[in-house]
Amino acid sequence: MTRVLRNPRRVTGGEPETDGGSGVQINILVNRLTLLPLLAMILIAVMGCSAGQVNSISVAAGSGEPVIRISGAGGTSRTLQALANEYTRSNPGVAFEFLEGSGSSGGVKGVNAGFLDLGAMSRLPKQDEMATGIEYVNFAAERVSVVTSSDLPLPGLPVEQVRGIFSGEIRNWSEVGGPDVLIRIIIREEDDSNTKIMRAGIMGDTPFSETALLMTSESDAKEALNKAAGAIGYLAFSGVVSSGSSVNPVALDGVHPSGQGPGYPLPARDLGVAFLPAAQGRVQSFLDYITGAEAGAILADLGLLAAG
Repeated sequence: MTRVLRNPRRVTGGEPETDGGSGVQINILVNRLTLLPLLAMILIAVMGCSAGQVNSISVAAGSGEPVIRISGAGGTSRTLQALANEYTRSNPGVAFEFLEGSGSSGGVKGVNAGFLDLGAMSRLPKQDEMATGIEYVNFAAERVSVVTSSDLPLPGLPVEQVRGIFSGEIRNWSEVGGPDVLIRIIIREEDDSNTKIMRAGIMGDTPFSETALLMTSESDAKEALNKAAGAIGYLAFSGVVSSGSSVNPVALDGVHPSGQGPGYPLPARDLGVAFLPAAQGRVQSFLDYITGAEAGAILADLGLLAAG
């Protein structure tokens, strides 16, 4: 069942977001004369910085067509762009405007300021955000995958062995049925949301090995794991699928990150949208679509889980 949040007492927080830029072009039906002032207002009021840019915008002649404006968490926005591309095939009278994001918090602020119809979020809304009057629909979940480098196609590992590897207790792949090769560990900083998920599901308070290589971004971690030998790390599974990466996602306790059923030991990151009740009439058809069966198949192709 799709999760719709309306009461702030039902929300206790959520996982921090991970964001990125957008890259899928969506046709936008707006008047050329009004585009620049509108974007300037959005960038000033929503992004709160002078360096913001508008990505992947195509302007077509004509005005008066419904336009759904979306921004916020970059990864969620990219997913919504893929869904919007398919939605507009059967709903050609609706156009989408995707703007450079500033995270889940920025999406909520943009919705409350009236500059966005939908705020893309990669976490559940916080209680103080729900208290502003927004509503929230969860449409997908994203898993974090433990991955090994291309030279180590291990089908799976028990969680206890994964904990032992990342803590440095297990130092050679031969100890877990692999080749006689020293293990190279690649991690992210402690405040990274993927690291928080790893701690929640596997590591707890156990320190990472002192020999672990610390990467400062998801893209750097992915590149390091693609190039390294004898390496293990963790990445957002959807990023592994969409990038065609050569890393090997590892099943944990027999459950692969692509599996649709329960039992995966790492908690999923919620993807959703925030909106104001006044805008519901304009966005409801798209909300119905992104929580429906057709969107579920698209999400699976993107390495995501439909909201259950």
